[in-house]
Amino acid sequence: MKKVIWISSLWLLMAACTNNTSNTATPAEKEQTDNIPEEREAGMLLQNYFPLLLSYLQKSNGTFSGDSVTQTESATQQAIAPYPIDPDKKDSFKQLLVYNTDSTKAIDMFSYNYILTNKNGALTAEAAEPDSEVALMDFESGKRRRIWFSGPSATVLDAAWMNPQEIAIAGMQENESGQRHPAVWIVSLPDSTINTYVYQQPANISTTAYLNQRFRGIKFR
Repeated sequence: MKKVIWISSLWLLMAACTNNTSNTATPAEKEQTDNIPEEREAGMLLQNYFPLLLSYLQKSNGTFSGDSVTQTESATQQAIAPYPIDPDKKDSFKQLLVYNTDSTKAIDMFSYNYILTNKNGALTAEAAEPDSEVALMDFESGKRRRIWFSGPSATVLDAAWMNPQEIAIAGMQENESGQRHPAVWIVSLPDSTINTYVYQQPANISTTAYLNQRFRGIKFR
């Protein structure tokens, strides 16, 4: 009888160890799981990085919540050789640049497709190109390179540094039916990968009104 009990206990112990092993992720597996963006986390993009835009969307569209978001695409930006920063554009658009923490780099959202004019000390920004470009200015190397580009279906409204290696770009994206949806593009600077997150709920906002609120001192048209 004692022998039977000892064997049964040994079998239960082995089964418990097996179950614990199968249910516990290895450090590598845990890291891989932690790095997978969840819909819940993606839904926090506007709240975490663009609270002003989220507030504006909610005021302009009473039912907009910003919770329902889907990753629609993961692509790589076509490589274009960096070129020297234009000193005149750098000075003209300095109020519209989004700098990193030590101001050695900046996100340029507007110099490609906007024209700035200064009339009696009042700066006016007027859209000139239907396409949109976001570029990275590196003041240490003196180079400017494209990190994001789109045709007329997308409009850029804002940008933010998530960390030294990633940039978030916020805007509006138009679908095939003509509906405009808020969108966030996450750009990985080392490999030029762009992950696109589109909010499922359409929204109607005035692009120029938001830009005038976001970048005070410059009149957008």
